[in-house]
Amino acid sequence: FYVPRELFERWAERDPVERYRRWLHEHASLTDEEEEVIRVGVKKALNEALERAEASPPPDPTSLTDGVYAEPEELDTPHHK
Repeated sequence: FYVPRELFERWAERDPVERYRRWLHEHASLTDEEEEVIRVGVKKALNEALERAEASPPPDPTSLTDGVYAEPEELDTPHHK
C-alpha cells in the first residue's frame, strides 16, 4: 500500500491495543480463557450492531445535517452571546 512496510511494522509493534493486552496478561493475571470470553462477547456485540444497522431503513435525506451544525443561540461561548 502507500505505507512503507518498515514503518507499518514499527507502528504495529507499538499497537496500544496489543500492548494493553500483553500488560493485562503480565500484570493483571488475564488468562487466555478470559481473553477469549471477552473476544467472543465483543464480536457478538459488533455483529448484532451490524445486523441492526443493515436492517434499519436509510435516514431521511432532509435530516442528514440535523445535529451536525450548531446554531449560534445553542453555543455556550461568550462571543456567541
